[in-house]
Amino acid sequence: MDLFVVNRYFGDDDKKIKDSDEKAKLAALLSKIEERRKQREVAQKSKLGSESFDLGYHVNEKVDGTAPSVKSDKDEEGATNRKRQSDTVSQHGNANFENEAVEASAAQKKKKKKHKRKWKEINGSEGGEANAGEKKEMKTLEKIEGFTVIGTENFKKKQKVKRVLPYWLANPSIVSVNLQQLTTTVKDIPGLDKNIIRALKRNKITHFFPVQAQVIPWLLAAYKRPTRYWPHDICVSAPTGSGKTLAFVIPIVQALCYRFVQQVRALVVLPVQDLAVQVYRVFLTYTQHTDLKVALVTGQTSFHKEQQQLVALSNAPTCHPPALTIATLESTSSPPPQKLLFSATLTQDPEKLQQLGLFQPKLFTSVVGDDQLENGDIGKDEAVRGDFVGKFTTPAELSEYVCLVTPESKPLALYHIIASNSWQHVLVFVGSRKDAHRLSLLLSYLGQKSFKVAEISSSLSRPAREKVLAKFAAGKIDVLVSSDALARGMDIEGVDYVILYSAPKSIKNYIHRVGRTGRAGKPGTSVTFLQDSQVASFNEMLHSASKGDLQKMDIQQSKLEELEDAYTLALEHLKGHLEREEKQQLKAKKRRKKQDPLIQKYRERKRRFKVRKLKKLDKATTIG
Repeated sequence: MDLFVVNRYFGDDDKKIKDSDEKAKLAALLSKIEERRKQREVAQKSKLGSESFDLGYHVNEKVDGTAPSVKSDKDEEGATNRKRQSDTVSQHGNANFENEAVEASAAQKKKKKKHKRKWKEINGSEGGEANAGEKKEMKTLEKIEGFTVIGTENFKKKQKVKRVLPYWLANPSIVSVNLQQLTTTVKDIPGLDKNIIRALKRNKITHFFPVQAQVIPWLLAAYKRPTRYWPHDICVSAPTGSGKTLAFVIPIVQALCYRFVQQVRALVVLPVQDLAVQVYRVFLTYTQHTDLKVALVTGQTSFHKEQQQLVALSNAPTCHPPALTIATLESTSSPPPQKLLFSATLTQDPEKLQQLGLFQPKLFTSVVGDDQLENGDIGKDEAVRGDFVGKFTTPAELSEYVCLVTPESKPLALYHIIASNSWQHVLVFVGSRKDAHRLSLLLSYLGQKSFKVAEISSSLSRPAREKVLAKFAAGKIDVLVSSDALARGMDIEGVDYVILYSAPKSIKNYIHRVGRTGRAGKPGTSVTFLQDSQVASFNEMLHSASKGDLQKMDIQQSKLEELEDAYTLALEHLKGHLEREEKQQLKAKKRRKKQDPLIQKYRERKRRFKVRKLKKLDKATTIG
């Protein structure tokens, strides 16, 4: 007795036989289905014919008193017998029989009409989409013979349920995006310290931007309340270059300049090192008239030095402070510290905002996605359904374009746009440090006589990056090729044009990149290079942020063909330059290995081992 059935493979012949058997089985199954369908149709027709025959027979017999037209021998004998019996029927019996025949004929007529109506429904004689659908389903069921057909139901699309927004998200304070007409002067802010006003005037600031004019008075008023009242946390969603940094620096400096105990009282967390350096310098500018101390912790220096900086901020210099985090500040202070969240791409998910543990938060947003909110219909008590009203946005002074290119024509298109329009102060974003290096070299070879090119990325040290940015701001560099190291919050002076050489990975990445221009009310232009396959996903990304399609910038193909010879020559120079760099890198790597103390120690041990071995050989020869 076999426990298992083993199917072995005997080659392609067995496969052909198996395929032929399967085809024969399928043909037999189809023929059976067709035969059963025909039998069912014949049975249905015979049933309908018999019913119509019985109907006619009974009606003729009862109403006329005669037999139907279709007769047999037995029917004739029955007719004669019935005729003999009818002679004996009395006059009263004949009257009752006639009444019964009239009632029976009326019932049979109703039955006949009902049967005709069913027949019409089956054959689809009555028009309409419903009957057509039933007929189609009937034919499908006849072909498949009793099997349930899946997918024939027409389900209606369910309406999407919109979430109920929290009150603070549904009722924000709207901030104007108009940076051209500034109405709030420095002196209009109530309670602003005189020393801060002098510092603002030294920096040539006479008017506040809209986000500053709303957030600064609100925070100053919150700091004046008694300490038993916990301060409300705030979230600010405003475009890039709208003055968010000064909106939190001034209130923090004024709130801490009159403190009594020296300790870490404010922590500013930023996404990148360069932005942290920029905010650090802003704090130094507005704390010159006070005894406040500001420290910068970016990981660029050793841990011991950064630890000493934190010790200098505290009142107990002999104690090592714990890890400086938000959780540490919350556990060591009562009431907990106030959270100020500023972003140009504030998250739209209330669940993510809830994870921050905000205390009775207040929202300031400069973008409104609901028409009722734009009309000033804010402050209702009923629940508001929909999406978060704060959407990602770009400055109103920014002109955005998109340019369709191919991978082969990308460098030529970039060079043509810059050279033909005589653009200066151009910032070009690429995807990686390697791309930034290669593109900067290629553009320098193409535009030797037209413009000056430099690169900046995380591969450079911070002092080197600062030198490059200083030259760019002074006009000594026309085109600056950068990775995403400068894409987050950096205020680069003098950027008039931003070109996205590589497509942005997300809407946040796009907002931060193009936000390097069009800042503080100044005009700016951005151009995004896209391939045909990237257009649909890019437009979908813009629509998710309630932005429409961008204007197209067309480039004539004939203009690019004129630059092919210069492009070929530039590629040859680039290839030679990269080969020389690779050789130099290999030499530097070997030099570093020689200087490595571990490698030197290993070589010294190897040398000593050889010396001992030679001494042993010498002793052996002398003895022999």
